[in-house]
Amino acid sequence: MKKLFGIFLLSAVLACGLYAAPARGTADYYVQNSARYEGKNIKVFVTGVEQSNKVAPDGYVAYEAYTASGKIYFIVPQKSAQKFFNFAPKLSANSKNTKSYSGIFKKVKLGDEPVWGMVLK
Repeated sequence: MKKLFGIFLLSAVLACGLYAAPARGTADYYVQNSARYEGKNIKVFVTGVEQSNKVAPDGYVAYEAYTASGKIYFIVPQKSAQKFFNFAPKLSANSKNTKSYSGIFKKVKLGDEPVWGMVLK
């Protein structure tokens, strides 16, 4: 009986752990799997974007992009930043619309803080 209970308990713990994993295409998924995706082209599904107050590298603008699970920074070339922001979904508490973006996932320095971000072309 103890063995059966142990198997049941282990199965329940594993099932909860798998259920709690963030979905692919979200910020949390890529951050949790950063070793696998660093330097690679990824796609995220964004529900809202706002300009960040963090200082981006020269020639770029930083945006905070919100996904179903977490936030990721978008680093956008300054020459295309306004166009990007005009067409990006705006941050809204009840937004269910998503838009996908692709870019290179990497650690970037915004001001003095290294953060995970996505560099867009």
